[in-house]
Amino acid sequence: MSFLQKLMGGTFESNREEADGLFAEGLFGEAKLAYERALRKADRVEGAAVQAVRDRIAECRIALAKNRIAEADGLIEAGDVEGA
Repeated sequence: MSFLQKLMGGTFESNREEADGLFAEGLFGEAKLAYERALRKADRVEGAAVQAVRDRIAECRIALAKNRIAEADGLIEAGDVEGA
């Protein structure tokens, strides 16, 4: 990737690769943002690749929701109902 491409937010592929790495590390919020950047660069990308990124965004949202529920459950168990 050229310096100018990097400066302009990268390519669809570079953002998708970054997002895949973040997803694999369990960093779902950051991965979702990187997948969304990839979608903004998807003007010349085939439909299947774009749909795969949209599917991953949905997976990120689900994982984020599950993490928040688990965090709330932990706070409730610890007696911090207001924090939950």
